[in-house]
Amino acid sequence: MLVRGISFTRVLIYPSHLVVTTFDLARRDIDILDDLPWSCVIVDEVHRVKNESAKITLAYHQFRCLRRFGLTGTAIQNSYKEMWTILDWTNPGRLGTKGQWHGFVVKPLTAGQSAGASEEERAKALIVALVLRDKLLPDFFLRRTKDIIKDQVGSAIQPTKFNHC
Repeated sequence: MLVRGISFTRVLIYPSHLVVTTFDLARRDIDILDDLPWSCVIVDEVHRVKNESAKITLAYHQFRCLRRFGLTGTAIQNSYKEMWTILDWTNPGRLGTKGQWHGFVVKPLTAGQSAGASEEERAKALIVALVLRDKLLPDFFLRRTKDIIKDQVGSAIQPTKFNHC
């Protein structure tokens, strides 16, 4: 069922296995939606759930479901805490608290990337970055690289043929 611009009370009248909606409509009707027995919630543009105190984030945390998936091209736009907020929404509590994320990830990465960072701070930041990239994030992210999708999309450069007369 595609729901666009109508109240979700109609969804309760006409039950379905799938609801496709917008962020704003879902946020507006969260009190109706969070009572439904969801098995899975998939959010496109999940980076909009990056601010832990935003109304949309608080509303989406109300969903009780077995699985949560988020789709985004930009998991980090401004800070590392945005990534924790998104990952905590998809996997509540699995990465520890916001304070733990700040101490183990945000603080060393921020310090190591600053212009006045010491060699020790840079080394620690590198270790944290490698652990994130190689050990932690592959459990949470399916990354589409150019190499993976090269056979799925056409070439951006179309060959041009010239005929000689």
